[in-house]
Amino acid sequence: MADQSSTLKVAELYNNIEFSLFPNRWGQQFQQYARYSRPKNAFDYSGYYNISNLDNTFISSGISYQTDLNGTSASIVFDRPFYSPLARWAGGAQATKAWRPYNYLDPVELIYKDMSLDNFYYDIWAAKNIK
Repeated sequence: MADQSSTLKVAELYNNIEFSLFPNRWGQQFQQYARYSRPKNAFDYSGYYNISNLDNTFISSGISYQTDLNGTSASIVFDRPFYSPLARWAGGAQATKAWRPYNYLDPVELIYKDMSLDNFYYDIWAAKNIK
């Protein structure tokens, strides 16, 4: 995100909705965010969708995205924490894809050039409760 102190906001929209399709089964959260910055003449967007406790398994999932002047990213996550001291296993997986430009000075031609960076991050973890 951009430095909030130097950004003049012309418009900023934020929406957060929490709902459940089936009582006591799936708590869901949906967020959307959009902002226009006049000095940079640019838009920032982000969004998030989360489902808690998929089919009473204590597994939560989430999908998110973000687009701004620094680049774009999208991610998906599944997580099952130690929800109780009696839970034996916990684990999670996350994958994130990020695209962003990188501006550098070419030492031979002495001009600034843009290079596209395309990164993929992932994290997988598991833990066992030892009693």
